[in-house]
Amino acid sequence: MRRVLAGEEIRPYVIAEISANHGGSLKNAKSLIEAAKNAGADAVKLQTFTADSITVNSSEKNFLIPDSSNLWGGRNLWSLMKEAETPLGWHEELFEYADSIGLEIFSTAYDIDAAIFLEQAGIKAIKVSSFDLINIPLLSYLAKRDVLVILSTGMSSTAEIKMATEIFSHKKATTAFLQCTSSYPCPVEDVNINRHNLLRSYGFVTGYSDHTLDPTAAILAIGRGALIFEKHITQMNVKTLDSEFSMDEFQFKNYVGTIWNAFKALGDFDFAPTPSETASLWERPSIIALKDIAIGDTLSQTNIGIRRPSLGADPLYFSELLNRPSEFSLRKGEGFPTPKID
Repeated sequence: MRRVLAGEEIRPYVIAEISANHGGSLKNAKSLIEAAKNAGADAVKLQTFTADSITVNSSEKNFLIPDSSNLWGGRNLWSLMKEAETPLGWHEELFEYADSIGLEIFSTAYDIDAAIFLEQAGIKAIKVSSFDLINIPLLSYLAKRDVLVILSTGMSSTAEIKMATEIFSHKKATTAFLQCTSSYPCPVEDVNINRHNLLRSYGFVTGYSDHTLDPTAAILAIGRGALIFEKHITQMNVKTLDSEFSMDEFQFKNYVGTIWNAFKALGDFDFAPTPSETASLWERPSIIALKDIAIGDTLSQTNIGIRRPSLGADPLYFSELLNRPSEFSLRKGEGFPTPKID
């Protein structure tokens, strides 16, 4: 990941987010790590928090999730976070398992204590969620640490993003910002890929944290220069808190392939025949004899013409050849040699 952030490798980097899709099962969490590896992800990501570190255990109305929430409306925030926890006691085993199958792993820290916990575990990258982009103490702490930092920008104003970029301005080679819409799932009209232009203008590697239901937004983000992609992964036909906006292993594999195909399709900036086009070059038109021509015959549109395939001079010489005596003897169908025009 460091090579991508530092610009040494210009390539997509795809992160499979487990979040709450383990459903409270360590076995499921390991299965999702394996699925991420099989699907072609570059890394897998956990979330590091406890319900008590992220909110207050209160039954007051203020702690109920608004009914407008697509998935969790009316639920108590603490109980939701408790169900979503990845227990701290699992982390080391999951880190070791991902490492054993050759998959990078890191996590989202929701507070400074979580960041310290991850650093002590030897994790070299830490994510900041969209919700915590305004958590300035957390950002300030991470900005002083020797870790890669990836920040999501959902719900943020331009001023809030600018403030975050200023905090990390001294470590652009190890920091990335992801465009994100914190809606679950995200409707297509709220994607706003155009915002990526502003995000890139701050000079960091950028990416897209994707809560949509298909790869369309990711393809558009590729076109705007996004390199890091984050998408939730789940098990097929297993319902969890986050499964409604997640992809199973097979969908995720297609997602990774789509991102890479879109990246490859960007190609070069300068025009020149591509390797696959060389087989078609022979069929371009050229100047060809339409009749037998003897040396000294006047060249006209009756005895030379612009025809396929590429046997003779480039068509750009055609008008200059007309009404000149031929310097060559040609049979019908032969290519007219490139002339020496004074």
